[in-house]
Amino acid sequence: MDSSSWTRTWTAMKVGALTAGAVAWTAARASRSYQLRHVTVPVPGRALRSIAAPGDDAPVPRFGVAGTPQFPGLRVLHLSDTHFYRGREDLVGWLRVLAKRAGTDFDLVVLTGDMLSSSYGDEHLVTPALQPFIDSGVPGAYVFGDHDFFASRVGNPLKYLWSTSEKSGAGPAGVKRIGEPGQGNRLSRLLADSGW
Repeated sequence: MDSSSWTRTWTAMKVGALTAGAVAWTAARASRSYQLRHVTVPVPGRALRSIAAPGDDAPVPRFGVAGTPQFPGLRVLHLSDTHFYRGREDLVGWLRVLAKRAGTDFDLVVLTGDMLSSSYGDEHLVTPALQPFIDSGVPGAYVFGDHDFFASRVGNPLKYLWSTSEKSGAGPAGVKRIGEPGQGNRLSRLLADSGW
């Protein structure tokens, strides 16, 4: 190998290493950078009329945004894909602080699955993270995702591009169940008893 080929190869290796390092650092930082996003959703006039303050005869626009005295609106906290596992204790702390804002910043909590990722998360993180929301008295709704029943595992992300075999009734092949078959897990019991 001549010196110019070696220089190009060495440069490509350095650029590749720097890129991989930057991606890893960004992913690690982003996974710990919890934030709320506020989205205002315009709703049809009929829906606005259904949330109008009692006795209010304000004209109903064809489309509008809730949040006026005539149409108080509904503030929803949507939580999804928390993937509780060992090492996510900081997320639990952040959620506990967020739960203190129930009734002030949001009127409804909606959980849309993949709250778990491991048996450890189910045993040690679910209750401290979600019980404060339940205790706040704010109503909630939930739906489970596949990770709420089967533990995550390291694998090829390209697997989603082709079909995989599944064992009948046991979930994806080779995946460990979170909780006991027929008894569920702490997450499902906590939410079932919550009144949500």
